[in-house]
Amino acid sequence: MRGLTGTVQHFVWGDRTEIPRILGIEPDGEPWAEYWLGAHASGPSSFDDAPGETLASYLSANPHLIGERSVDQFGAKLPYMMKLLSAAGPLSLQVHTTRDQAVEGYAKETLMEIPFDDPARSYKD
Repeated sequence: MRGLTGTVQHFVWGDRTEIPRILGIEPDGEPWAEYWLGAHASGPSSFDDAPGETLASYLSANPHLIGERSVDQFGAKLPYMMKLLSAAGPLSLQVHTTRDQAVEGYAKETLMEIPFDDPARSYKD
């Protein structure tokens, strides 16, 4: 088994100590909002034994490790990412819809004539 190092997202809303504590490292004073483990293009994990090698490049070269059904549906990449979140204060809950759900929701709210600046409107673009 190979160890992975994830990618840190230093968003302003992040807690400064909890994720470093969980990882067993010293806090650096920066907000550690999210710790990503996966193959996302904006923050792929790298292997501890080969820091220049990303999980994304490894899976792309070894698609059999992902499984035939997943490769058929999503290509030679992981269709998910694990995020460890640590907020310094309350955050709103975010849910990402599918494209079809977004198109349907936008059309429905437009037919209902909900203004784009109304806080009750979920589909704004």
